[in-house]
Amino acid sequence: MTDLVLVSAKESRGDGSWSHDDYDVRLGDTTGRVVGKIFKAVMAPDGLNWLWTITERTPRGLTDRGYAATLDEAMEAFKGAWASTDETST
Repeated sequence: MTDLVLVSAKESRGDGSWSHDDYDVRLGDTTGRVVGKIFKAVMAPDGLNWLWTITERTPRGLTDRGYAATLDEAMEAFKGAWASTDETST
C-alpha cells in the first residue's frame, strides 16, 4: 500500500492564514504530491466534524469524500477510499 502522510496546511502550503484544523494528505512523504485534504468543517453532520476529500481524481465520485468524528478516523476513511481504486499506482 502506498504511504499517505498528513501534513498541516501551514507546513504544506506555507504563507497564509491556515487553521490548525486544516491538513493536506500527501503521497509518500511530507514532500510528496497533494492527493487530498482533511479539515474541520464549519457545517457538518452532528458529531462528524472532520471532512476528508480525495482531490487527485477527476471526475470525483461520491466515495471520494466523507465525514468522520475525529481526525484519525478521517485519515483511516481516506486511506480506505484511496486503497479501493487503482489510483495508488500513480
